[in-house]
Amino acid sequence: MSSASNNIDISVKCRIGVFDNDLRPLNGKDYQSLTNYISAIHDAGARHVILHARPAILSLSPVKNRNVPTLDYEFVNQIASDFDGKVKITMNGGITSLDHLRSLQSDGSNAISSHMAGRWCLRRPLDLVAIERSLESSVVTDTQVAI
Repeated sequence: MSSASNNIDISVKCRIGVFDNDLRPLNGKDYQSLTNYISAIHDAGARHVILHARPAILSLSPVKNRNVPTLDYEFVNQIASDFDGKVKITMNGGITSLDHLRSLQSDGSNAISSHMAGRWCLRRPLDLVAIERSLESSVVTDTQVAI
């Protein structure tokens, strides 16, 4: 998986955790597990990680996993801070509007390199026009928006 030998950019998209049926809040052990995982994929050549800010619960359906457990943006911000300069971190999950995106960008974490908005754009495709206008007028910070 080394990108050095073939000049291919490698990115990984994952959840901040995966549990069988545990709806508990994330803790330090979970954080260390994610840190170890990101370190391992970085060592293997990945330089960009897209982190979904909600753990996956395997006993729940994919539809229910979109709503529970709660999103943990702080968990993603901390990972981005810890890997700043080594791995680009894109925050994914639960972005519902341009105002929500702006609030995530202004929360003080400069380590997030971009934000991914998926279902929001599927549900409200005309909001893409507002995103484009914001990017053109630099209303949205230097952080990129991945759609």
